[in-house]
Amino acid sequence: MSLEVAGALRQQRTLILQRWQHRVAALTASMNISRIELLDHMPDFVDGLIAGLSERDPDGTSGDQAARRYAPAHGEQRLHVGFDVDEVVREYGILTDVIIEVLVEALPNLDVRQLGRLLVAVNAGAAEAVSAYARHRDAELAREQGRHRAFIAHELRTPLMNAIVAATLLERRDPAIGAAAPTPILRRSLEQLRQLIDQVLIVGRLGSGIEPERAEVDVVALVREIAETVEPEAETRDVEMTMDVPPATVVVQADARLLTSAIANLLRNAVKYTRPGSPIHVSVKETADHAVVELADGCGGIVATNWADLFDPFQRGDDPVTARQPEGLGLGLAIAKQAIEAHGGTLSVENRPPDGCTFALNIPRAPRS
Repeated sequence: MSLEVAGALRQQRTLILQRWQHRVAALTASMNISRIELLDHMPDFVDGLIAGLSERDPDGTSGDQAARRYAPAHGEQRLHVGFDVDEVVREYGILTDVIIEVLVEALPNLDVRQLGRLLVAVNAGAAEAVSAYARHRDAELAREQGRHRAFIAHELRTPLMNAIVAATLLERRDPAIGAAAPTPILRRSLEQLRQLIDQVLIVGRLGSGIEPERAEVDVVALVREIAETVEPEAETRDVEMTMDVPPATVVVQADARLLTSAIANLLRNAVKYTRPGSPIHVSVKETADHAVVELADGCGGIVATNWADLFDPFQRGDDPVTARQPEGLGLGLAIAKQAIEAHGGTLSVENRPPDGCTFALNIPRAPRS
């Protein structure tokens, strides 16, 4: 029976791969994967399964060899093209379904109990692919976490060293203190440290899946308060900030700390990237279901190469006009997006070259009393 099954599989090999490819493509339609990327090592894997049932390999070990030889590379490739583990498992399940369908069509009297060796080999391939996927994913996560830790340590080092120098000048009561102005340096450095630590803690909280602690928050009052805090920084950068908010309250059910962090990060990010002499406009609007905060900056627009990583943590863009490398961890936009999505809202951006960008936060409103 194995030889008959092997012959039928060999004759229907093209049909098997076509059906498998069609169904997996439907499963991953949103990923826009090319045909070559989708097939990857699967044709070789199917050939190995056929060889395992052939008379050249009566004990069926080449089927297992196919799993060990081709499935690990297939699993690693699936990680790099964006599959998740569930999709890897499902594509091997699809392969099993297709093989059985084709064999039933080709061999009307087929006894599926005779497919044991074949199905064991397919399952072994799935296990090898998932194991390779997990190994490479864990290795990439470890490398990424190490890079992030080094990045954070580097960013914390600068304000910390400035604070140490300022404190040393104060301790010595050096005559040069008047010129060095250590107290403002110390205060500014400690504030930078506080902001950096707060950002890291917020990212950790959002990443842990903790639900927001919701209470009534007036978005209008919150935006005014944040704008007053950021105004001095905008003035030092020669950036004019204007506001358009309704006179009445706009109330949402939200975690005040997370919402404050989201709006403050967006506003500070706008000040940081807006070109000197350019304006920033902040507005608050309301609909029946949402409060909308819009922030239009004067960054000059986002270059195409920066779009993919715009909301990723630890990413910092370059100002295309001044080629500045702003300070910070590159967490502002990531925090804002995660914080708003944790409330069931959305954060979107409209590119307006050569003027700048407009970020829009849509936050679900509190029920009207």
